[in-house]
Amino acid sequence: MNLSSLAIKLLSQDDPVGLLFQALNEIWTPDDSGDVDAFYVQQEREINNLEEFIRDTYFELYDVLLERARSQNRAAEFATQEASIVVLDGLSLREANWLIPRLEQKGFGIAEYSYGFSGMPSTTQSFFRDVFGAAGAGAMPKKWQGFSFRSIRSGDVPMFLEGPKALVWFSFPDELMHPMRGKGVTPSFALQRTEEALLKILNLLETDEVVLTSDHGYMYAQSAALFWHAPVSNRKVLLKLFGAQRGVLFDGTKAEEFEVLRALPKDQTYVLFDDKGCYVRGRYYWSAPGKQSDVAHGGISLMECLVPVIRVTRRP
Repeated sequence: MNLSSLAIKLLSQDDPVGLLFQALNEIWTPDDSGDVDAFYVQQEREINNLEEFIRDTYFELYDVLLERARSQNRAAEFATQEASIVVLDGLSLREANWLIPRLEQKGFGIAEYSYGFSGMPSTTQSFFRDVFGAAGAGAMPKKWQGFSFRSIRSGDVPMFLEGPKALVWFSFPDELMHPMRGKGVTPSFALQRTEEALLKILNLLETDEVVLTSDHGYMYAQSAALFWHAPVSNRKVLLKLFGAQRGVLFDGTKAEEFEVLRALPKDQTYVLFDDKGCYVRGRYYWSAPGKQSDVAHGGISLMECLVPVIRVTRRP
């Protein structure tokens, strides 16, 4: 990718996010090798290079991502759909680019491929709060805005789904990708399991069209070299505020620590603020006590915040 050319386009276009969506899809277009696991590692390096370039030349883009995430109304977008909706937990642009050609091979059509934004923080809890006003899938009513709601976990697809319009919450791929570092499954295994279960779900739905989307994406890094390291001088503050998380909502405490981060120069800060919370910018991360995972989310990075929206047409 020619980063200099991309920078010129970013600064000259009215919609830099749309341009980045195209650039990310170019990075995640599957190669012909068939080695999914090696491809994930290789392309995550490309993503890291891209975000480092943005951090150093166009750091204001993270403010744009935060504003767009906060200003969207996914609840209204969902409620006005005539299609069924499947929300895959943690589905990122990586998986979207891998799944689209496989859905087409199975006879499904792709009517549209676009993007939305995660909630803030970029977590499942924020998604349910912002979109459905619920604490999580377990707190959802059986009916929502004319949809029949169903939660599917661990690939346990039921024999049938109530209709005619269904709103399905599906715990893959996030459930598979989150085990402790060194003991998790490979991306190729997670993709295979996700595809198998998703095809079962699609074949149960009654509507002619189905919208596939996600609550949040994630950063993937088996190597610490693919995270950005905050200076040691502020790590105690970051650990106290965030622990192992990358985004927190204000609860009226730790005001002194938040002010330390607010005082950092805008082009050097690790975090962004709005009136609700504080979110880690880019790929900054740090070691924290407890389980460590190869995936992380909750903050503001390209792969966390931009989520796929795929309109699938069913077979005749």
